[in-house]
Amino acid sequence: MHSHKLLIEAEHFLFALGAVMSKLVNKPSGLELVEETTQDGFRDWMIQMLGGRLGGLPQPLIDAVNDPATMLAPLLKVMRPGDQLWRCRSEKRAPLYGHEGIAVVRDGRPVLYMHIWQY
Repeated sequence: MHSHKLLIEAEHFLFALGAVMSKLVNKPSGLELVEETTQDGFRDWMIQMLGGRLGGLPQPLIDAVNDPATMLAPLLKVMRPGDQLWRCRSEKRAPLYGHEGIAVVRDGRPVLYMHIWQY
């Protein structure tokens, strides 16, 4: 049962990878900053969200998770000296409502948000 859930999550993630550019939000509002991160931290978070392991997942998903620079490229392109990457989530969350992602934070405010997980 657990592997079936991971496969479904992986399929949703692969779909999201194809549409990631449409999931970029400029000057987002309604976000809670959770934790400052790095490219490696982003990779670790993705693995955690996928159940703590990559074995058994589709190869395109494994390749994507193992290449955080490519996944984060739209964010990395807009970063200036002093900017930070932060894990974020929607301020409003409930069962089947809310989202998580990564944002470029400048002067304490998110300036570009990449929506990655939908609850």
